[in-house]
Amino acid sequence: MVTVRRSAVAIFFICLVAVSSAFGSATNIYITQSGSPSGNCTTNVQTPAFFNNAANWGSGASQIGPGTTVLLCGTFTFASGGNGLTVQGSGTNGNPITINFDTGAILQAPYFGGNGNNSCSGQPCGGAISIYNENYITVNGQNTGIIQNTANGSSSANQAPSVGLYASGDHILIKNLTIENIYLNTSAESSATPGFNSADLLIDNGSTNVEVCENYLNNAHMGITGNAAGPTSYIAGPTNACADTQAATGLNFYSNTLVDHAWHLQMAATNYANYYNNDLSGWSNWFYPTGGSAYHTDGIFVDSVTTTIQIAYIYNNYVHGDFVGGSPTGFLHCSVQGANSSGHGSSCHAFNNVFIGMGGTANQGSAVWGHAGSIGPHYFYNNTIVGFCCSITQEGDNTIQFTFENNIFVPGTGGAGPFFYYQTSPPGAPISHFTGAGNDYYTTGTPNWNLGDPGQSFNALSSWKSALSGGGSPNADTGSVNNNPSLTGSYTLNSGSAAVGIGENLTSLGIAALDIGAPQTFGVGGSCGTGCLPRPASGAWDAGAYPRSSNNASAPPAPPQGLTATVR
Repeated sequence: MVTVRRSAVAIFFICLVAVSSAFGSATNIYITQSGSPSGNCTTNVQTPAFFNNAANWGSGASQIGPGTTVLLCGTFTFASGGNGLTVQGSGTNGNPITINFDTGAILQAPYFGGNGNNSCSGQPCGGAISIYNENYITVNGQNTGIIQNTANGSSSANQAPSVGLYASGDHILIKNLTIENIYLNTSAESSATPGFNSADLLIDNGSTNVEVCENYLNNAHMGITGNAAGPTSYIAGPTNACADTQAATGLNFYSNTLVDHAWHLQMAATNYANYYNNDLSGWSNWFYPTGGSAYHTDGIFVDSVTTTIQIAYIYNNYVHGDFVGGSPTGFLHCSVQGANSSGHGSSCHAFNNVFIGMGGTANQGSAVWGHAGSIGPHYFYNNTIVGFCCSITQEGDNTIQFTFENNIFVPGTGGAGPFFYYQTSPPGAPISHFTGAGNDYYTTGTPNWNLGDPGQSFNALSSWKSALSGGGSPNADTGSVNNNPSLTGSYTLNSGSAAVGIGENLTSLGIAALDIGAPQTFGVGGSCGTGCLPRPASGAWDAGAYPRSSNNASAPPAPPQGLTATVR
């Protein structure tokens, strides 16, 4: 009798599980363009029309819903100017909807629709994938997936606004994806700048909890752009090498490789955001039309939305190349939206970055540009800046405060000066708004420091320090030197470098990523994490982005082999 009861109970639970599963979303949905099997899409294969039909989204056993993985297989070719796949529903916390690219999957059109400079107010928004105000969505290119335009920019008929991937909502994760050729600027460009409204990836509508990591993006006016809302208190970015299955808390843009954009990474945001471990290079396709003034060129470009401020943590990035042929602003542009002094802008916290200008001319532009009205304060710690006419340019504003500590400055050497480490344009900020310490300045050019244009210029470090001291600067570049930092090919410090041990100890700031406790890995050629000494909790620090390597006590390390970001 007992045996019978146990069997009945077992049968009851089996039935219960079977009934419950009938009310859960599908585990896997397979999509090809024709609905025929391809790649790993072998059973119950659907077409894009299935994905784009809202009736196929929900909690039903055959529907796309929380916990579903959609696999895209083969090549999808869509019509010009429209959407490809439009997400019709949301996942939930712990059960995101995941869109995976099968090996070699491609979404393409002559050009997709969308506008990289306008917020979308309702579907359709354009893009190969469009996520409009949906939550807990993950898009994973799985290192081989591609979104591309095949004709945009090639002729007047194909010069149109376009977005590769559009996303808005909460907990949006975009990873391991290639987005390319969204707009190919050419020498045939007219002064009308038809490529201005193109973007690889547009984050929109004040999206929250966005993670964009390990993507390879090339050829659009903007690489990553949009507006988003960060947390109201600082949250450090993930250190898990893009292993999340749903977006981490906060705004995190990291380990991406961006090539050939006018603005590589331009984000308007509120509150806190993280930008780190990115490799940004190449502007030459945006020097057209001839004369180079139509498109401004920038690397990382941060500002704000509404009446708030973006507090941007910008670190471990490698920005390199030549943007002198265009209309350069800065490899890092701390900016403001709207009229100057309108109550919203940015506050940049930039550290451990390497900015390498390769233009070979004194007119290379600025490594860092502080836009008038950008609010600030701006902080620059342990950066290595090489090859610009101006290491730091502050646009005329008498309110912004700048702090520069433990940086290495090696301005450009081509042509005739100026060779500014720091310059202000009129009216210029009071010298009391500048705090400096533990920097290594090195050049043979003059003048080197400037306050106001025209204004005071200083050729000697001693004169600069004296002016700071007399002008009420909180720290008059104490401990700073004007000597050769002796950099290796991967921008670490050779043994005997003048930058060794001159820096301020900044442990008290409590920024873990700045302290570089082993075993962090970042830098050109992975130069830190494979040998860089951690910055000590007490005692002097080295200046520059990368401390001495434990391998270079007597000899420099091997040449760089690339960044930790995956490049496809």
